Amino acid sequence: MRDDKGWLKGDFLRRSVFRLTFLLTALLLFAACDETDAPAVPEPVVTTTVTQQNYTVSYTTGDCPFFFDADVESQVRNTITCGYMQVPQDRNEPDGLQIEIAVAIVESLSDDPRPDPIVYFEGGPGGGALYSAEWWLDSPLREDREIILFDQRGTGYSWPNLGCPELNEDDVLDATDNDPYFDALTACRDRLIDLGADLADYHTAASVQDVADLRQVLGVEEWNLYGISYGTRLALTVMRDQPEGVRSVVLDSVYPPNVDAYADQSLTFGGAIDLMLDGCADDADCDTAFPDVRQTFYELILSLDQDPLFLTADEFNMAEDLEVNAYTFVSQVTNGLYDTELIPLLPQLIIETYNGNYDLLLEDFLLVYEDEAYRQRPDDDEPVDESSLTDAQGMFYSVECYEEAPFANLDDAQAKAETLDPLVAEIMLQDVYKFFDACAIWLSEQAPIVETEAVYSELPVLIFAGEYDPVTPPSWGLLAAQTLPNHFYVELPRGGHAVSDVNECMVDIFLAFLADPTQQPDTECVIDSVQPFAVP
Repeated sequence: MRDDKGWLKGDFLRRSVFRLTFLLTALLLFAACDETDAPAVPEPVVTTTVTQQNYTVSYTTGDCPFFFDADVESQVRNTITCGYMQVPQDRNEPDGLQIEIAVAIVESLSDDPRPDPIVYFEGGPGGGALYSAEWWLDSPLREDREIILFDQRGTGYSWPNLGCPELNEDDVLDATDNDPYFDALTACRDRLIDLGADLADYHTAASVQDVADLRQVLGVEEWNLYGISYGTRLALTVMRDQPEGVRSVVLDSVYPPNVDAYADQSLTFGGAIDLMLDGCADDADCDTAFPDVRQTFYELILSLDQDPLFLTADEFNMAEDLEVNAYTFVSQVTNGLYDTELIPLLPQLIIETYNGNYDLLLEDFLLVYEDEAYRQRPDDDEPVDESSLTDAQGMFYSVECYEEAPFANLDDAQAKAETLDPLVAEIMLQDVYKFFDACAIWLSEQAPIVETEAVYSELPVLIFAGEYDPVTPPSWGLLAAQTLPNHFYVELPRGGHAVSDVNECMVDIFLAFLADPTQQPDTECVIDSVQPFAVP
């Protein structure tokens, strides 16, 4: 699943394509901070404790584990405060391993903020929320409320981090089969177990208990939940298991527990491509500019399957040669469907690539890199691999292999994929097969059956969905809505994944709901906010 934040900007590609930063780069950036700035006065360390039935929760304030670029560091220093919550890894073994949950609180812009902050649930599973803290500085949600960010157990700056840097080694990334990947995954699993992590303790229900403890130890009487993608699964489970203190809930790109995600995966991805192709054909301007785009797409991937493109570094001014086969191209199209800002470019991408013009493919898709907002402080005693801060792959497998894989049926996945073009189905099923094989390595535990059932709640809920979302389709949001009687549903035509912040209209709807969660927000602006397809 996977997702994060970028206010009024495109979302997925900025977060899903990572550029590793070496320690030397971090040191140079750190040295670049204005030496004339007066040193910050250290805040006193404060520890708060809450005693639960059989364990103790503690929260200790401290320096944030990250630093920003020099031009925003001084601003952030006065805007974001950080701390760590300590809880047992397994609450049934309170004297066992104690884990730390990293927290960052972004203050409100108001001198008299509302008492009900927003707590944000990152997606993934495995995404780190604190890595995106700088993006919240410009969030309109700060007008009246604090924003509470936390790295879910096993992710980001929380300890232990279940990242798997072993999976990013060159011999794994460059392999032509999955054996090196599975070997690296096994090595990661064994290393984390040696560290003391019980992989069976890293799942949604455990994170829900962390959320409940965090509210209490921070002294928050009431707050608003905001989740994107897997974060919606966490929010739904909070609504089921720990609804105390929840004022309202915003679910963006819903991943409900009562879906068979991996049986549906090929169909949701392939179906989103077909919806986009149909959308162009039904749009007069797009159809005129790119006639027969559907036929062109399928001819292109068939051609790439039989004769992949080989783009040389010298000819295209790249760091290294690049091969583009059918899998690569279909992956770029589905990645583009995540991002509402890239969706309008997809018909043009298909036609230009088919005609031998690769500029759009290289500049807006294959060679898109994330600009790191900030990096881990270079003097940290236990530096974390940067890719693990944003995407702890071990946490992904701990959750999905516990809550999804045991209840999924590979035969159903294959049957649903048969409704797609045969080559697209073959491409889509590759990742499904890989997932099941990885789970056989990672974890043998199985979640209780309740983790596969619909969540019923009378809390007020705002549901956002994007029409072309390839991973959490609108049908999933509508499915969750069936057992949420006090919901409002907003679907963005031609929208991708994570649409609650993609334009001013969506943000205005969000803010109206927060102002009064019992009233239907005005959604008349939605149609006018739809981006047209890019045409010459």
